[in-house]
Amino acid sequence: MHDGKRIVAVGGDTVAVHDGKLYVNGKPQNEPYLKEPVIDGAFPEEKVPEGYVFVMGDNRNQSGDSRVFGPVEISKILGKAFLIYWPPDKIGGL
Repeated sequence: MHDGKRIVAVGGDTVAVHDGKLYVNGKPQNEPYLKEPVIDGAFPEEKVPEGYVFVMGDNRNQSGDSRVFGPVEISKILGKAFLIYWPPDKIGGL
């Protein structure tokens, strides 16, 4: 089974993982939806190219994501989000 991926950064952003957290543009991200509160390992800061996104799974310690295969070209994305269902107090359309 493959888990879905969350876009965590877009073209022009920098992304890094250290000290157990995801950093976007140098700022630690608040990610209460993660399956594990601390991200194992590190990922050196990388700038996401224009026209690409950086994706990560919510199960960060077991996810094959952009840390493994690199940024994803926007034109290669096949789906489109239309609904928020988690957390329950945020349920609604996009």
